[in-house]
Amino acid sequence: MTAPAAQRPPAVRAAAVAVRLADVSRHVAAGSQGCVLRARLLEDISLHVRAGACVGIVGPPGSGKTQLLLCAAGLARVSGGSVEWSGAARDPAERVYASARALERAQLRVSLICLDDADIFVALPFIAEANARGAAILAAARDPFVLACAGALIRELRGGRLAPAGEAPRARVAEGELR
Repeated sequence: MTAPAAQRPPAVRAAAVAVRLADVSRHVAAGSQGCVLRARLLEDISLHVRAGACVGIVGPPGSGKTQLLLCAAGLARVSGGSVEWSGAARDPAERVYASARALERAQLRVSLICLDDADIFVALPFIAEANARGAAILAAARDPFVLACAGALIRELRGGRLAPAGEAPRARVAEGELR
């Protein structure tokens, strides 16, 4: 029998979730005096990626996939909400916004690996090994079939918002509807 989460040591609780996004929003403004464009790139994104899991984010161009990865990796500031890595740890060495070369250099000693569209196929040989070592993979692609090749649990991003988990597009991916 395992101890309830409240009774487990912090290291055990922290290892269960590699990255946690809670109500993350990202808004940007650009322009000059009198002419400012404000854009909402992400709205109220909540996502937990467990250690050893692979989660894929799909969506059309401009839906916020790359912004989500940048926020998860700590490379872009969030306007609201919070991002936690391995519990409360915020050590940059624990995550990498990766290409296959970065994965080789990191020797997979990271807790979170963020892969964008072009790098997923190149990184396929590393994904299973990284998961086996307890690293979480958060990947984004327009084509869900690429994410399916990586063995990802697929979530859909629409206009800066994640579709509810119950609307996982697996059947739509299998039928070739989601592109």
